[in-house]
Amino acid sequence: MFVDKLRKEASGNSVVVVFPESSDARIVEAACIAGKKNYCTPILLGNEAAIKKLGAKIGCSLNHVIIIDHLKSDEREEYAERLAEKRKKKGLTYKDALKLMDNANYFGGMMVECRDADGLITGAVGTTAQTVRSAIHTVGVAQGKKWVSGACFCMHKEKMLLLADCAVIEQPTSEQLCHIAIDSAETYEFFAGKKAKVALLSFSTKGSASHEMLDRIRKAVVMIRKKKPGLVVDGELQVDAALRPDVAKRKCPQSPIKGDANVLVFPNLDAGNISLKFLNILAGYEIVGPFLQSVSKPVNDLSRGCYVKDVVDMTVFMSVQVRRLRKKK
Repeated sequence: MFVDKLRKEASGNSVVVVFPESSDARIVEAACIAGKKNYCTPILLGNEAAIKKLGAKIGCSLNHVIIIDHLKSDEREEYAERLAEKRKKKGLTYKDALKLMDNANYFGGMMVECRDADGLITGAVGTTAQTVRSAIHTVGVAQGKKWVSGACFCMHKEKMLLLADCAVIEQPTSEQLCHIAIDSAETYEFFAGKKAKVALLSFSTKGSASHEMLDRIRKAVVMIRKKKPGLVVDGELQVDAALRPDVAKRKCPQSPIKGDANVLVFPNLDAGNISLKFLNILAGYEIVGPFLQSVSKPVNDLSRGCYVKDVVDMTVFMSVQVRRLRKKK
């Protein structure tokens, strides 16, 4: 499995990952495992006594975990000042920013923004909307980017796909589909080390149907090719034409994808999120994500239905993400 290779790369505790949702047993257990296995130095935010009580209840040693009570931390004022300065054009005052430090997602986000942590993982308890909002407010959108989207790795045996957008943009425009596709290709190549082959999915393959929804996808493909002429991309494609070479030969023989897509971009959030859950529940694919694309520093989301293993795997990915980003600088 691909994750097994990443686990070796993640070994060593030089990466600091903050977990805001310390009231959840899955998060506490995953942080303990990640710390013990040396995937990162985990920080749990919250009341120390409550976290230790929960750790004892689930039989987890906290020896490899750092606990910070964000409600009592000496960094609250500094983080609030930084956040108020960052958001002053939006009307955020220092007083309001200080109140936001009661929210562990905001406190943790400012830890990452101020480089007191390398990354943040949240979403096992809160919604994706809450995760995205706090991420945009604290670490912000990356320079040159416009929209945050959510991409998930789906893995089964030797098969690995990246699906997007599965988390954020409900009804993407052509321009947003263009950005989602380009960001997703970059995410796939960053982690997989292989060339991305991007398929923009729909119920039609290369003009087999007519609808205004399809016009939006076709326009997006034109925009992608103009922005990234070297990217292997095609659309609109049905799933079988995107993933089965034999079907691609019949339906779209001229397609550069040739039935071997590894990045699947969905026409809307309904299709992306539903497909993701189907792959996980019915087909047994392992899911890691959503990765928040286009944020300036590593902040990644979880599904509220996640298991401990899912959180540990996300931690492995984040550790590798941070290490590789350091090497690029």
